[in-house]
Amino acid sequence: PARGPAPSVKIAKTAAAVTVDGALQPDEWSGLDESKAMVIGEGIQGEKLDPKSHAWLSWDGEYLYVGMRNRVDPKHPLKTEPQWGENDAVEVALCNSAVKGASIYVLRGYPKSQFESSTEAGAPFEVAQDAQRTTQYAARIVSPSEWACEWRIRLDALGLDPKSPAKVQFNLSARKTAGLQWMMWRGTGGHTWDVEEAGLVEFAR
Repeated sequence: PARGPAPSVKIAKTAAAVTVDGALQPDEWSGLDESKAMVIGEGIQGEKLDPKSHAWLSWDGEYLYVGMRNRVDPKHPLKTEPQWGENDAVEVALCNSAVKGASIYVLRGYPKSQFESSTEAGAPFEVAQDAQRTTQYAARIVSPSEWACEWRIRLDALGLDPKSPAKVQFNLSARKTAGLQWMMWRGTGGHTWDVEEAGLVEFAR
């Protein structure tokens, strides 16, 4: 499909405190209105796929918050072990491209609240570990057709200045074992974490 210009999303300040417990609450996440959500529904080449995942993003001046609702085919049980590429999972990837040589940060979460900070995109081990130590993640299996998760990600652990965070390259992805689907906010034509081929997020003041 024709790719068109890279999408850009402005992340608003949090309207209510977010409890990172894997239970998506309407007051935390824009009423859980899917028309206000970031849609994770493109395949690797940009083809449209179903069932889609939806994500709501906010920040509080120190942390980035991400809530994700992942719909799946209930005919295929979730694979919940923390093994990327083999089991059901989600990924947050971002890079502050305004800084020369900036790392691509890759955080991956699974349906039973396991998560990891990956060096696969080239981030140094120490940098990835700093991101892991300062990140909170929780997930819940809601039903056979849905699981949800929440992230709290410290901005300075990602090399971003919380006082003036830049517009950053960004992608969100979901691995769905039913149908062996790789689904992204924007299909990159390659790795899920190829954020320069995905889109941009900007932190609203």
